[in-house]
Amino acid sequence: MATFKKKHILYFKGTRVKLWREYRSFTELPKLVHGKKSGIIELKKAKNPVQFDSELEKKVLLSLDNCTFIKEIKTQSLEILYKGKGGKKVHKYIPDIQLLQYGGAIIIVEVKPFQEMVNSTVLRKSKALRKYCEEHGYGHAIVDIVDKDFYSFEDLKKENVSQEIQDKFIEFVENKGEVTFNECKDFNKENDINDKKICYIIWNNKKQLKYQQHKIIYKKK
Repeated sequence: MATFKKKHILYFKGTRVKLWREYRSFTELPKLVHGKKSGIIELKKAKNPVQFDSELEKKVLLSLDNCTFIKEIKTQSLEILYKGKGGKKVHKYIPDIQLLQYGGAIIIVEVKPFQEMVNSTVLRKSKALRKYCEEHGYGHAIVDIVDKDFYSFEDLKKENVSQEIQDKFIEFVENKGEVTFNECKDFNKENDINDKKICYIIWNNKKQLKYQQHKIIYKKK
């Protein structure tokens, strides 16, 4: 089973240790189970049954239930506001999981396949989550499980890709206009990189590239 570690969490400088009563104030929203991959499960570290909305989220919850530094788990108990494309319309965003560490720290966790971590909408939500956690003194993590191990947004940002390869990939997408990850297989093989590094390139070159609707798109100037 994958192991969740503190290295997957972004702790802000000066993060305040929260009291138990603040965590207790998190009220889980009504269970809205829908779809074949959604459901309810019971965990040792959750006082009430918790909801999952994908098989990945279920795997993450089961792994967190065995995490030695986590005291309690809740799901979908916060609403965060964020601005959509253009910065005008305000949307509600409900992070997947809330954790209480032994010692009192609160961690907000979002579960996403690593390719979706660089989705343009997810990046806007991530920015709102980061701001919210920084203001409240919470830690936060955006996680996937890859090859039976946790892979976080913090891991993604540390991928090592030379500037030469980044420029080459930007040119590759510019020439095609848009590509899928599947259409990058030959490029990856020729340049000895993988999809994680492609995600890093997208994240590190947000002014030129974006990922939405399962396509990597070149932003025309």
